[in-house]
Amino acid sequence: MWGKEHRRKLTIKKAGFQVLKSPMDRMRLVLLIARKPIAE
Repeated sequence: MWGKEHRRKLTIKKAGFQVLKSPMDRMRLVLLIARKPIAE
């Protein structure tokens, strides 16, 4: 069963995205949406 956090809907306008090299491991890429890593 999914938790409540998976049943939410979000509306985001004008959010940019970037793919950058990880500051900890230069061989990995990190996806950022609205300047925040999606892993957070």
